[in-house]
Amino acid sequence: MPVIDVHTHMFTQKWLELLKREGAPYKTKIRPDGQEEVFRGDTPVVIPQKGHFDYELRIKHMDSAGIDISIVSLTCPNVYWGNEDVSSRAARESNDTMAEAQTKYPDRIRWFTSLPWEYPQRAVEELRRTCDNGAVGM
Repeated sequence: MPVIDVHTHMFTQKWLELLKREGAPYKTKIRPDGQEEVFRGDTPVVIPQKGHFDYELRIKHMDSAGIDISIVSLTCPNVYWGNEDVSSRAARESNDTMAEAQTKYPDRIRWFTSLPWEYPQRAVEELRRTCDNGAVGM
C-alpha cells in the first residue's frame, strides 16, 4: 500500500518575490540566524526553507521518510494578500509550478490548487484551469 503525504508545502521564488513587492501587509525580514522569514506586520508567519523550493530535495526527503507520493500545496499566506490582479498572478505562478512538478515527477508529486477566494469569478476561472492542468484538490 503506498504511503501518501496529503499535507506538505512548496513555494516558488517568483511567488516569494511577488509577495515581497506587492504583499502588504506581509513582508520579509532577515532573522538573527540569517534566514528570511515572512511576517504579517510584526507577527511571524512562515520561514521559507530550501526544501520549499526544490522538488528534487523534496523527493530525497520523501525517500528517506518512506513516502511514496506527496500532495503539495502553497502554505500561508497563500494568495490571499493582494488585489485581484496580484492574487490571481500569485495563484497562477504557484499552481503552474506545481503542475510542472507533477508532470516532471508523475509517480511522486500531486498538488492542490490555490485560488484567489476573495475574487469569486477569478477563483472559478483558476479552478477550471487548474483542474484541466491536473490539480487533485483545493
